[in-house]
Amino acid sequence: MLTQDEFEGLINDKSKMYKDKQAYVPPDITASVDEPTTVWQQFCIESNITHNGLMNDPPLSQLDIFP
Repeated sequence: MLTQDEFEGLINDKSKMYKDKQAYVPPDITASVDEPTTVWQQFCIESNITHNGLMNDPPLSQLDIFP
């Protein structure tokens, strides 16, 4: 586990490296934007995050959000 100072140092190093002109695009997140659950799973693996909750696919239409 990183300390707050170590975490901020990593963020600042990336910021300086990219000069905030380009975003980091992880090469192992290959799912399409229309597959958010798969993107989340790949993100968690790439980031070494354990997600113990549930993530369901969003409704196909915005009208389905509120029953």
